[in-house]
Amino acid sequence: GSSETEPTSRRELAQTHKMSSASTAASASAASVAAEGVHEESKTLRVYKLLIEYKQLAHIAPRGVYVLPSFDDMFLWHGVIFVRRGHYGGGIFKFRYQLPPTYPSIGSRPSVVFTSRVYHPLVHPDSGELELHNAFPNWDPTQHFNVSVLTFIKKIFYLKDVDLVGYPDDRCFDPLAKRLCLDDKPEFRRRCQELVARSQETVYDDNKGGGGGWSSSSSSSGPLAFSRPQPAHEALRKTLAGLSGGSLT
Repeated sequence: GSSETEPTSRRELAQTHKMSSASTAASASAASVAAEGVHEESKTLRVYKLLIEYKQLAHIAPRGVYVLPSFDDMFLWHGVIFVRRGHYGGGIFKFRYQLPPTYPSIGSRPSVVFTSRVYHPLVHPDSGELELHNAFPNWDPTQHFNVSVLTFIKKIFYLKDVDLVGYPDDRCFDPLAKRLCLDDKPEFRRRCQELVARSQETVYDDNKGGGGGWSSSSSSSGPLAFSRPQPAHEALRKTLAGLSGGSLT
């Protein structure tokens, strides 16, 4: 009796072990699928929040600053700022605005890289990156928003000496530009205006840094483009000016 029972018991144990292993594997697979589902849901929610925030920019973005998302990446925006006065008056500077995939979580500070050349203490002379750490050292989604960064982008073109003096040297991406701004204003303005003129000359170039800007490694296509004026545009401008009873500039 015992000789027949022992093999049977071993077979039952082996079968039980297989069933247990299969159950464990099925549980792990289900957990993995559930985790992927949560991840996708979380990503979808982040994109949805970003879309809402982007829509609000139409009403609250600083004047003269415009951004458009890439065709193939909602977290990469292409922007341009029109500077009206000051050292950079007349400048049309393009930039790339990159949001981390974890935005808008804590620590998900965006990054800004100018694709038009800009001579500025807070802009890296080689890459075009804008220094944002000092302004947003600890990104908090309850206090910081994309409009906060866009407002800062505009602010840097109107910085006063008192603002620059208080800026830490290790946070200036171009220390030479800082010294020149504080000690030799005419030369600083000359360099700024030189790149203002270049920005105007290259405004019709694509937004990947060509035509006098910094080169870009980004392959994402962008919707931000300017078309050259046509005779029909001037005729339309004069018509609108006549209807408004004034001039349009």
